[in-house]
Amino acid sequence: MITKKVSFLCGVLIFVGVKGFKIPLEADYVSKDKLTYKAEIGPSIYEEYNYCQAKYPSISTYKPMEGSTLVFLQGVIRHGDRTPIQSYTNDTAVWNECGGSNDVVQLYPNGLSGNSGPPVKIEIAQPKAGERTRPNIFWKGNCKDGQLTDKGKSQHNILGENVREIYVDMLKYLDKYLSDGTSIRVRTTDVWRTQHSAQSFIQGLYPPYTRGDKVVVPLSHYPRPLENMRVNLEYCPRIRQIFEKIKSSKKFKKYLRRNKKKMKQISSIFGEYKYLDRKMKDSWFTIMDQLNTLRCHNKPLPCSASSGYCATKEDAEFALKNAIFENQIYRHNKEFFNEVVRLTAGTFMHELLDEVNMVIEQDKLLNNQALNKRAHQKLLSSKERLPKFSLYSGHDETISSILAALKVPAPLSDWPPYASSVFFEVWRSNSDNLYYMRVIYNGEVLGLTSKNSKQQHQTISCDLSKCPLVDYISYLNALLPRNVSSECLRV
Repeated sequence: MITKKVSFLCGVLIFVGVKGFKIPLEADYVSKDKLTYKAEIGPSIYEEYNYCQAKYPSISTYKPMEGSTLVFLQGVIRHGDRTPIQSYTNDTAVWNECGGSNDVVQLYPNGLSGNSGPPVKIEIAQPKAGERTRPNIFWKGNCKDGQLTDKGKSQHNILGENVREIYVDMLKYLDKYLSDGTSIRVRTTDVWRTQHSAQSFIQGLYPPYTRGDKVVVPLSHYPRPLENMRVNLEYCPRIRQIFEKIKSSKKFKKYLRRNKKKMKQISSIFGEYKYLDRKMKDSWFTIMDQLNTLRCHNKPLPCSASSGYCATKEDAEFALKNAIFENQIYRHNKEFFNEVVRLTAGTFMHELLDEVNMVIEQDKLLNNQALNKRAHQKLLSSKERLPKFSLYSGHDETISSILAALKVPAPLSDWPPYASSVFFEVWRSNSDNLYYMRVIYNGEVLGLTSKNSKQQHQTISCDLSKCPLVDYISYLNALLPRNVSSECLRV
């Protein structure tokens, strides 16, 4: 077995990495959001929503649950600002926004710490341009495609600092000084940008002067075929089948036809790269990503080498509005809603629930008056004691899946901005020892009740600002897959 030590050169953390608002119903899509269908642009979407930057939780607006004690905290974050995922021949952007994004890896063959190999520095290199080499016509700069930028690192560093102000300074829930890395749990996907986002977050939560020199924070990820923080089409072909059915529906085709001319005009900029061209014929997702990664850095928008047409900031907004609307179609389709939630969010939400249940059992033991002092102290000092905080660093689709599972309505459930965060707080009432779940999305407590909505399938049955844990678990259990393998392979 091989493990590795990784240090983030922007800080001094050492990590051990091992594989381990209203939403319209489908019938309303054509009649409701006119801005989505018209080529002309209305008020800027950035006036109320900023794709480039999520709102942070803030100590100035945060309020503890009255008469209760916090017993567990889970955080799910989207990575911060990044470079584009795709490249194309007309791309003139230079991405020099990734200074210091290097990892140092040290391998331990067969897990033997005393027989380690030499440290190896992993960094981004650039080939020399020339006729006999691959010239820099597709990519320029010190970043790689899809990499967390310096801005993205800063976003999560600030998020970590804000979380420290709330849960360390204000609530005194998390330890002020990190003397043991196992008191927090961190899981990412097997992608640099989510790993570096988690590292930056921890750097803000526990800056160097608040942790021991030799503290090692375990950072783990699942093998990609088993990853449940992404819509895993490889693992679950049934999801692909459902999305294809939605895409081939009359309503979805009508939606695409209304914007076909504009889509063709914008996508012509990228059309020389056939892979991108295929992805832009029936979806706004890639167009939105290409234009808005540039816009988030105020970089010039691209022009077509053949037609001479140049994308505008209005095009970037138009693509974003359509991508948001398209995402809602997939996530909140009336016919497939429950199944999509089960197969996109189900296994991850089940993992979060399992963790909550284990913490509750531990908390009950710690508060058992019949437990003698010696047994109580043994449990407190036990290596098996569960962490106080679990951090999951994922993607926009990770957050979207959670919001869909909790039936969070638009516009709050619009495309999750960079550095979005969902915090699940488990509280115990001081009066009756009952447990409650509270959910906070981008600093806003989700207080949703079915009484305020005519669309029964669009709301969870309890108020997420203080949801009895038994009701919360009961609701999610109804949406979680009974047999993941059989449901995913039902094609």
